[in-house]
Amino acid sequence: MIGVLIATHGKMAEGMLDSAELIIGKQDNCKVLSLCHGDSIELFGESIRKAIIDLSQGDGVLVFTDLFSASPYNQVAISYPHLKGYKYRSITGVNLPMLIEALSARMSSDELDIITESAIKVGREGIREFFSELKKKKII
Repeated sequence: MIGVLIATHGKMAEGMLDSAELIIGKQDNCKVLSLCHGDSIELFGESIRKAIIDLSQGDGVLVFTDLFSASPYNQVAISYPHLKGYKYRSITGVNLPMLIEALSARMSSDELDIITESAIKVGREGIREFFSELKKKKII
């Protein structure tokens, strides 16, 4: 089974997994890491590497981070030389639709690249504006 790691600022990762599990049920082979005020960035990076290694069961690991070029994302990038023997992908800008897509898709597929692309697509499509949607449906 593809592993899932959610690494974010503050407790966002915990909240996202909690919300996803409320909707689709308890998840196995999934971890969250929270970078909080005063935490060591070096230790956070070590935690990311350890989590990817621990979650690796042969099919790969999908890593979600919150902001492009911010600390969680950067620590995943910096970890690359240490994880060359591991299969993983990293998506930044995590949102609940993409997380639910990835968690659901991994139940029926072990194709990391396909699940990654599907999660990105669903994440983008999940961003909508209420009145624009009403106009598309010719309600207003």
